Amino acid sequence: MDTTLNIKSFSAKSIHACVAACGQVDRACQSNSQTLPPNLSVLKENAGLITRLEAGSRDAMIAKGAYEWLQELHATDKPFSLSNTSVKALHRKLFKHSPRDEGTRGNYRTDLDAEMKSLFEKTKDALDRQDRHTLFVISLFRVAFIDLMPFITGNAQCANLLAYALLINNNYPIVSQLPLVPSLNNPNSDFSQDPLVVLPDALSKLLNDIDQKKLAQPSTLNSRPYLNSRRQSLLKRIDKNSPLKISDIMVFFPDQSRNTIKKDLLFLRKGKFIVAQGQGRGMIYLVTND
Repeated sequence: MDTTLNIKSFSAKSIHACVAACGQVDRACQSNSQTLPPNLSVLKENAGLITRLEAGSRDAMIAKGAYEWLQELHATDKPFSLSNTSVKALHRKLFKHSPRDEGTRGNYRTDLDAEMKSLFEKTKDALDRQDRHTLFVISLFRVAFIDLMPFITGNAQCANLLAYALLINNNYPIVSQLPLVPSLNNPNSDFSQDPLVVLPDALSKLLNDIDQKKLAQPSTLNSRPYLNSRRQSLLKRIDKNSPLKISDIMVFFPDQSRNTIKKDLLFLRKGKFIVAQGQGRGMIYLVTND
């Protein structure tokens, strides 16, 4: 059984609808082209941390694990690597706090390592070749993952989180501003019921909602973003020793390139953690009072 990105198993109508929805997403992304730090309230929504969850319930524990995984995803500078190791780690994290799932977390239900590895490798190859639309490939992957049902439980949620990570990897950073995962976990009647089409269709509608609400403006989107350990350290150095020039800052980070630190400084400025004063070599950095 070939479960790996085989478009022959889908009707022409389904394929054409998916391609059309992918085009709608690209057009919407053109009007929402800003790369913004993750919106923490949306990150919690993507994890499933919602107010109506009963404290201590299995759903609440799973949402806690999902939130931790999403935080780690956005905290690292390295792109998510699709593999048996990373997917099993996701499943372990997802059910980390659920005692009921202790015996099955991170374990495929049968010996599926070879079949899953094939799916992952063919997905990465298709994304690298770029002979199909990126979003189309990710949608194919999501459907194939769910059809395989590698885990006893949590397959759809894993597939939706993996699709989120692949979108972040492949030039769709706008998903960090969208409640995409809950939209896929519980698609409403406005979204396509076709499993191949639902991902780009949901993205398209969520992007249109963002445009209508003008959420692309930094003033409305920038709740404080999550910082990785290097950026946390950089912020502490500036807070303790400011004002600092970049030449002063580099003394504290001898193992990092100047370009990396400059990108971190820009990230901190966009997140309104710090401000810059002056120009060129005379520019200094200070922590904001917000």
